[in-house]
Amino acid sequence: MKVMLLTIPMESKPAVFPPFGALSVMNYARKRSQHTFNFYNLDYHRDSFDKALQHIVDYKPDVLGISAVVSTAYKYTKQLATEVKRLLPDTMVVVGGNLGASAELLLRRASVDLVAVGEGEITFLNVVNRAESTRKPADFTDVAGLMLLNGVGELVNTGYEAPLRPEEIWNVDWEDLKADGSIDYYFFPCSKPKDYRTRYAAAHPNHAAIAATPNARKGSLTIAKGCVARCTFCHRWDKGMRHIPVDEVMRRFERLYHDYGVREFSMVAETFGADKRWLNEFLDRIEPYKIVWYAGGVRASAVTPEFIQRMIQTGCTALVFGNETGSSRMLEIMEKKLSLEDNYNAAKWTVEAKLGNVIQLVIGMPGETPETIRETIEYVKFGTSITDEQNPRVISINYAQALPGTPLYEYARIHGLLGGTDLDSEERYLLSISDRPAGDPETFINFTDNSRLTVISWNLLIRIEANAHYVRKFGYRKYAEWFKPECPPNSRIFAHALRNALSSGSPGVLFFFYLLSGLRAGQLLAWYPVFFHHIRALTPTLALVRITQKHGLNVGWSLMKDLFRKRRARNAPVPTISLRKVVLSDKKEMKVDDGAAMIPLRAGR
Repeated sequence: MKVMLLTIPMESKPAVFPPFGALSVMNYARKRSQHTFNFYNLDYHRDSFDKALQHIVDYKPDVLGISAVVSTAYKYTKQLATEVKRLLPDTMVVVGGNLGASAELLLRRASVDLVAVGEGEITFLNVVNRAESTRKPADFTDVAGLMLLNGVGELVNTGYEAPLRPEEIWNVDWEDLKADGSIDYYFFPCSKPKDYRTRYAAAHPNHAAIAATPNARKGSLTIAKGCVARCTFCHRWDKGMRHIPVDEVMRRFERLYHDYGVREFSMVAETFGADKRWLNEFLDRIEPYKIVWYAGGVRASAVTPEFIQRMIQTGCTALVFGNETGSSRMLEIMEKKLSLEDNYNAAKWTVEAKLGNVIQLVIGMPGETPETIRETIEYVKFGTSITDEQNPRVISINYAQALPGTPLYEYARIHGLLGGTDLDSEERYLLSISDRPAGDPETFINFTDNSRLTVISWNLLIRIEANAHYVRKFGYRKYAEWFKPECPPNSRIFAHALRNALSSGSPGVLFFFYLLSGLRAGQLLAWYPVFFHHIRALTPTLALVRITQKHGLNVGWSLMKDLFRKRRARNAPVPTISLRKVVLSDKKEMKVDDGAAMIPLRAGR
């Protein structure tokens, strides 16, 4: 049996983290079978569609596993699966990943034979073993963890497979990336690329030893799977949270440390810091290695000043939290399971400890209003100006994107924001968001009572307010220092503007008109924060200019028409409680019937 696992291209560039899901599924099956496995990291290689298809056809796999980790991969997945089945009709096509929440669509519209739901390791191994004797999807109804069509075309859900043992989670063989030719992309020299974390890593006492280590590299270490929360915009297959045992994590750590020269680690976990006993043992074990490390997905409610200091002792240089909002009401709607005070404390304690931090936001959820945005602005102003040693422009803002398997998607579906609840409506929507970012002005769903242009402009408004607040608190010269690493090295114009900014407190009027003549709207906002704060009432106009410049007149015109269109009456009251509870109540009241097979996928876990 020949088996191929491939990753679908995500976004405009390859993901910066290794494809843990596909690698783990393949490694699990390879260790427990005699089949031949081939890994095709299409997300990294970015081959043309024709070249990728030919690569698959030349290999002629008996089973093709497609790892589609995001629902925005639907268009490519459908196109690829359809062409593979046309050219290789005997190849069994299995799709896993979060796109599997749209299982019925994949099975009926995309030439997919089986959809793996939940963790894929055990399920995929069982599928490959069964495929030795049959390739008929209807013969797999006793294999747990699948969605399929039976012999008469009925949708069948075989139930979730048992979870992996904690020591088996994310167990990959890095030699697969070496064979694939992508190992240096995921394990790269500590000297590059430079981002906000570089400055904090260089300041840690451990960095001197790392700088003296030849070929020291950065890499990722998985430590846990799952989350203690169930945010209503987040899709997940996993139930609860599992930490990989410390002994097993250290085995993987030492492999990266000794064999691949990794000295700067990204600790990969959806929730970091929730289990203090586990984390304390892990910190004790890594402290002697004198590494530096950072973590994302940190629970704001899980840190204290004392615990932060303990992490710094072991090499921690940055902690990034899923803040999402500065509004208590929005935290409730998102079901974040933490308080606004937790968010404020986490930001304060992290920055005061001289750790790197990023304000991360998700805006535009149902229930979002100008008032909740104002609360978020106050939080961002606080979080980006605790000390003058912060870059106030390091803010991540995403619009809430409705993805299948989340309460947010169900809210959009049952309230007509997708055009209907049938498969045609779902497919039109998934095609429209395929390969598009969450904030795309053409495709994002407006869940609020405000115009689309107003909602889009909130992103700019938050940044304008934060930058101006920093300048007024610490002065423009301090603010301008953050432009040093960003100025083009061969640009005399930018160099002159920076010298002016650092000496006189302003980049100058001529530089303003230089940026204006080139329609460099984003740079104008960054270099002249106080000026744009004075005219912040015009933020929607500024947003319209930027969007028209980037996306064309048609998009700009559609936003203008929407701005003057009378807002339609809402189909439901503005949410004030968890969106999950709202959806459950609305589905019952509106008698929405998803069918028994799809109900667990719609609900998520």
